[in-house]
Amino acid sequence: MSKELKYIDELDYVLHFLATNPYAKGFISDGEMWDHIQKTEMRMEGSKLVMYLNKLVKDNYVHIEIPNVKESTANYKISFEGLIQDELGGYHQLYLKDIESRTIQNKLKNIQKWQLILTIILAFGALVASIYYGLEIINILSK
Repeated sequence: MSKELKYIDELDYVLHFLATNPYAKGFISDGEMWDHIQKTEMRMEGSKLVMYLNKLVKDNYVHIEIPNVKESTANYKISFEGLIQDELGGYHQLYLKDIESRTIQNKLKNIQKWQLILTIILAFGALVASIYYGLEIINILSK
């Protein structure tokens, strides 16, 4: 598995955890979430969890609440957009759509390149034909 996919899978795991875990139905602190995730097969560092949570907040998939400025913990809750994104397959599905889009763009660029080449060949053929028939007309008129 590539490193990029590993990050996407971990990010999807956090999103799915917030969307489906009964502990996360209300606001849940990052520490509580880390404790629950450490008990599963997806173990990750606390700094990675915070990084993923910040990404989810930035994308409006998770709401954040900071109860006390003096404390370093924050509380998180899944948003409606986050629930929808989890149902649609998460970031992994977005990654696959991005790859599919790039593949289609590359194919379209290749088709456009060949269309240009064929257009140039046809234009050159039309030019040769017009010169030939122009010379034929001049030849007929000069007799």
